[in-house]
Amino acid sequence: MRVAFCIILGLILLSSCSDEPVKRALQRFSGAPADVVVVMDDGYWEGEPGEVLRKAMLEPYRILPQSEPRFNIIRVPKRKFNSLLRMNRTIIIADIEDNARNVEPRVISQGEQWAKDQGVYTFHALDAETFVQEFKEKGPQVLNDITIKDRERVEEYIRGVESGTLSADLKTTLNVDLSLHRDFVLADKGKDYMWFRRERVDYLSGIPHDVMMGVMVYTYPYDSDSLFSMSSLIAHRDSMMGKVIKSVFLEGMRVETRLPAELDTVTFSSQFATELKGLWRFDKPIMGGPFTSLSVVDEKQGRIITVDGYVFAPKFDKRDYMIEMDALVHSLSF
Repeated sequence: MRVAFCIILGLILLSSCSDEPVKRALQRFSGAPADVVVVMDDGYWEGEPGEVLRKAMLEPYRILPQSEPRFNIIRVPKRKFNSLLRMNRTIIIADIEDNARNVEPRVISQGEQWAKDQGVYTFHALDAETFVQEFKEKGPQVLNDITIKDRERVEEYIRGVESGTLSADLKTTLNVDLSLHRDFVLADKGKDYMWFRRERVDYLSGIPHDVMMGVMVYTYPYDSDSLFSMSSLIAHRDSMMGKVIKSVFLEGMRVETRLPAELDTVTFSSQFATELKGLWRFDKPIMGGPFTSLSVVDEKQGRIITVDGYVFAPKFDKRDYMIEMDALVHSLSF
């Protein structure tokens, strides 16, 4: 026994002297979606580098009833960038200093530097002017990457709490997969659509308020590329959702036209797709909120699949709800 113990001890000591780096066990990140820690010293923050960065990060989130910033900025100088802040989900570091490290202006993206599933973006620049130029050129892509990674994190969370029953029913009825939070319930369905609702209570200043989130998945034949025009997508949405989703006065849901919707062409799962974002409304009683709609070509079955998510939260800001809804819509697979 003593010999065996000595052999094991020797192996442990040998392994501890190995040149192989020891992989750290990282804790999970902190912070909410859209939270970004910006590490920039005071002089630069108060000058043009800070102005350019703020302008990009605080631009309004797309298509909301009221203006809300795209990101929440938590700005700290380097000397106050402590271990607690290093755990944030997303960090942008402005490394502006005249040294050999910054001779080549660039942005370096690193994952999991201090926390699990974290994103860290470091902009290297010799001076303020170079940083401004670098951020104007590469900042938009960095911010898009942050948005996509936030959405993927929320998707991962939803998959961990999704309703297996609803997912199975959706698969059987429409032959599509979608991650639905277990708090959703089936509100209605037909041969070419399924409507799910989630009612929750959130608190504002200690007072509870109702929040409603809804998702409809519907399909229709794909026989022309013109079906992906703005007018066609809105017409299909108004027709389908207006027929199924009605107010207490039996008014059908429709797209609000006073603030024009926005349409983007995207590639989704290697298929042609569009993202339609806008506001929905009931005329009686007057109600409304934001929606996001993903329409994808299913070439094998000759159809268009649309996943439309909407929110009604009159007492609250809507951005965080829409980040969650955007993640749910993009969890589609078929």
